[in-house]
Amino acid sequence: MKRVEVVVGNIDAFIILEALKKAGFPSYMSSTIRGRGKSKRSIVVTSEHGTVGDTIEEHIVDKVKLEFILDDGDVNKVVSIIMDKAKNSALGDGKIFISDIHDVIRIRSGERGNRAI
Repeated sequence: MKRVEVVVGNIDAFIILEALKKAGFPSYMSSTIRGRGKSKRSIVVTSEHGTVGDTIEEHIVDKVKLEFILDDGDVNKVVSIIMDKAKNSALGDGKIFISDIHDVIRIRSGERGNRAI
């Protein structure tokens, strides 16, 4: 089993989730996160009176983190869908992280492993 974590913008998250639902992958977890990547973006800070102030090179960006727990055989298909829907060839398109999951237990039934996903 694998965990696929995706960090993307808010609109891209909805597009990805709709495409995955249509492809038979309706289950996910999501959270709103804040942070920044390697690329530098600058913003101009203005006062409440509208006068231009300082330029800030680094600032926090709002993103969405989607998490999927998948059977190993489904990872490539899901990643392909995510790449197709999220790649805009622009700074901040996002990241995909894939890691191993050693076990899953469904609390209600006690089922373990792939049957519990």
